Amino acid sequence: MIDPFRVLEIPRTGVMPTEEEIRSAFRRASLECHPDRFPGDAEKAQRYTLLTQSYQILMDCLREGGKLDPGEDILDVLFRRAYGGPP
Repeated sequence: MIDPFRVLEIPRTGVMPTEEEIRSAFRRASLECHPDRFPGDAEKAQRYTLLTQSYQILMDCLREGGKLDPGEDILDVLFRRAYGGPP
């Protein structure tokens, strides 16, 4: 499973980042690997796909409540939402 915080280089503070922070991190990172800027580069295209998935994971979590308890891991939250139980 991917770690969306690590992929988007968003520091883990125990608080869910805002929509603007997530969007800004995605935009900043995507400049380095967007397929339109680097046509034919499979490695950068794969990186861009990973960035897009990470962005979507965090935005979905934010829209579904966007609250993390102190010390709670976003990956645990996403797992519980997807499978209805502890990881």
